[in-house]
Amino acid sequence: QLAFLHPLNGVLNIWVAPIDAPEKAVAVTHFDTRPPDSFQWSPDGRFLLILKDIGGEEHSQLWIANLDKRTVINATADPAVQTKIVKTSKRRPGEILVGMNIRDRRYRDIYRIDLATGQRTELFRNTPNYIDVVADPDFNIRMGVRGNADGSSTYFRLDPTGPSEFMTIPLASLRNSKVLGLDAQGKLAMLDSRGGDKANLVSIDLATGERTVLAEARRADIMDPLLDEASGELLATREDPLVSEWTVRSDKAREEFAALEAAVAGPFRIVDQTADNMRWLLLETVPNAPDRYSWWNRKDRTLVPLLSTRPELAQRALARRLPVMIASRDGLSLPSYLTLPTGAKLRADGMPQAPVPLILLVHGGPWLRDDLAFDPQHAWLADRGYAVLSVNFRASGGFGSDFMSKGDRKWSETMHNDLLDSVQWAIDKGVTAKDRVAVMGLSYGGYSTLVSLSFTPDTFQCGVDLAGPSNLVRLISSTP
Repeated sequence: QLAFLHPLNGVLNIWVAPIDAPEKAVAVTHFDTRPPDSFQWSPDGRFLLILKDIGGEEHSQLWIANLDKRTVINATADPAVQTKIVKTSKRRPGEILVGMNIRDRRYRDIYRIDLATGQRTELFRNTPNYIDVVADPDFNIRMGVRGNADGSSTYFRLDPTGPSEFMTIPLASLRNSKVLGLDAQGKLAMLDSRGGDKANLVSIDLATGERTVLAEARRADIMDPLLDEASGELLATREDPLVSEWTVRSDKAREEFAALEAAVAGPFRIVDQTADNMRWLLLETVPNAPDRYSWWNRKDRTLVPLLSTRPELAQRALARRLPVMIASRDGLSLPSYLTLPTGAKLRADGMPQAPVPLILLVHGGPWLRDDLAFDPQHAWLADRGYAVLSVNFRASGGFGSDFMSKGDRKWSETMHNDLLDSVQWAIDKGVTAKDRVAVMGLSYGGYSTLVSLSFTPDTFQCGVDLAGPSNLVRLISSTP
């Protein structure tokens, strides 16, 4: 079966359809206000596990959709409790592990939840005050994570004799390092930038601490490893230095990836695969159109389009996003994306014949990033005559730990200079004129808008602050 988000009475809900017939989808949830934040299948496909808050307070509730009984229950059932899915396992298909801060609002205890009944059983009382835990496929809590005053995180191995320190990830590496999972053999898979700049794919033996590099990053952090679902063999890894690209890691997959890359419309992600691993679900970036989902049939190596992410726009010719690299005043390369107004007359170099109004659209985080995928704000603004520029300023994620660290304590300083340099680049290229620039953004982008209008008002005609923090002291003091 295929599960996806689609509007129901104006609100995104989860629909389920036969895998080859999305037009036969049936709505599984009936949320009437806020859409789900995320969802995933249970390992046996009998349930959908949904995380959604009540009113935007970021206290995720766990909703369980039982597809056989056509019921949806809130297994958290307390708007003040934040729930995190800790582990799902094919060995325990009818259960999941979650973390909930019921006992102590600062820390999560670990519970096992029966998916059929919603009943929860406390499995691990977090009296050591770990900020996270790592479980194995049999739902044993094998590691605890403690945050340190210097911003680093220390992982402790939880043995029957007691906890022992296993590894510490310093702050500089923590932001582009990530534990992916622990297997039954005690091998910890993770993206790890320690000892270098980019995040590599590594395996660490929990018993001995031996670290094996499975794949070295080439031009940016490794973001997605593709494993053979049946054998566990590493087939390829994805990076995104400016345009998403795959590196084949298995000789037996080399010919297939050559055929795949010749068939797709543009950059792509492999977002899922069928249980028999004979089909991959792709999310393709399509020029001048919304992104689309497609099936890659591995047996005959054919690409079959499935559905558009924006069906109502699929027949419209949309403005195309252009990947551009912009140099900062101190020599950094800033991966950026420019959308020109729909129907704009262009010069031979691809830039407008006459300057147009420009919106500098700043991403949140700031440790998030922009990429080449379809962006509804870019498309909407370009349709109304604006050029739109999104910049991966220093501190953006995905480009190595050094690029991120260059933004430390520089929110309104060199990070802001990167944005100013990008505006000047657009002026120098003839995209816009110095009196035709606005700034807009969400979260950190909203903060950046306030900085732009406060500190450099001569550069911007106006700004739109979406949920931007205006007081950093108050922001930090309100964080649990």
